Amino acid sequence: MVDEMYLQKSADYHSGDLVGCDESGVLYKGIVGFMIVGLKKSIPYIIKSIPEVKIEGEWLKDEILKAIETLHSIGFKVRCVVADNHSTNVSAYSKILNAYGFKKDDLYFITQDGSKIYLFYDSVHLMKNVRNNLLNNKRFIFPEFNFSGFYDDIVCESGEISWKL
Repeated sequence: MVDEMYLQKSADYHSGDLVGCDESGVLYKGIVGFMIVGLKKSIPYIIKSIPEVKIEGEWLKDEILKAIETLHSIGFKVRCVVADNHSTNVSAYSKILNAYGFKKDDLYFITQDGSKIYLFYDSVHLMKNVRNNLLNNKRFIFPEFNFSGFYDDIVCESGEISWKL
């Protein structure tokens, strides 16, 4: 799982070190956290958190791929990456797929060692986006969606959800 947390910009001295900014004094914008969660065993661990001045898709792509490589090197089998659908995460996913020769609408990529890794957006944030669209725009218009990569095909006609429903 990958998620960003935005920080209140400030710097403080603590134990002789300046905390809250990079070496040149630029204040951190946020922290990006990387967490693993086991599918068969309860393994919830933060594996990496990185303060960042500017969180961009290319930077996040590189960090996600480094985290996957590190986890594979110590014996973990990464099956998927989960993030919210913030524009930076969408950009990073697109750049990962492109780097491995996949299309931006693909749901997975295959690493050099043959591992198939899915890229998911978490359902809680997706529902929050639908809710916010309904609150702010009073309607949510969605396109047709078809997918045949699972046991059963998924077919959804285009449509609209309105707040009055």
